[in-house]
Amino acid sequence: MLQSPRLLEIFSKGTDAVKENIAEVVAESVQIKADYVANDEFDTGVRRYLNLGHTIGHAIERTAKYRLMHGHCVAIGMVMISRAGEALGITEAGTTEQLIAICERNSLPVSCDFSTKSLLDGALSDKKRMGGNIALIIPEKLGKCMTHTVPVDELEHIIELGKETSV
Repeated sequence: MLQSPRLLEIFSKGTDAVKENIAEVVAESVQIKADYVANDEFDTGVRRYLNLGHTIGHAIERTAKYRLMHGHCVAIGMVMISRAGEALGITEAGTTEQLIAICERNSLPVSCDFSTKSLLDGALSDKKRMGGNIALIIPEKLGKCMTHTVPVDELEHIIELGKETSV
């Protein structure tokens, strides 16, 4: 989701393709993470992209009292922030639909039933909060993300935008 067309291609084909290419998937994933860390040792710039889906994902984890797997919560968080990004005009139209399809092909959840208020409460303690602002990582499209810093009083609206409105 951050930058690799090849990984997106593999994950788009589903779990069988991931299993068939597991060595490549792991090697490229580790290299991508290492590159982000090496280029931003103190987590003040592009390294933050590794937090895609984590602000809402951690809020889901807290709300679920840690009974849901971290990766599942982050997948839901990625979908929600992508949907909010589309609603805000930041994310290219159709990105969320593509992301949902990729998640579903890999047996990852794409939504949760928690209230906006409970997710907000969980998100307000996020490490990306800096006083009255919070840095959100929002996809611009598949394979490209950006940092979008907003006042914390806008976070409730963003979470609401990210919630599934129709099935």
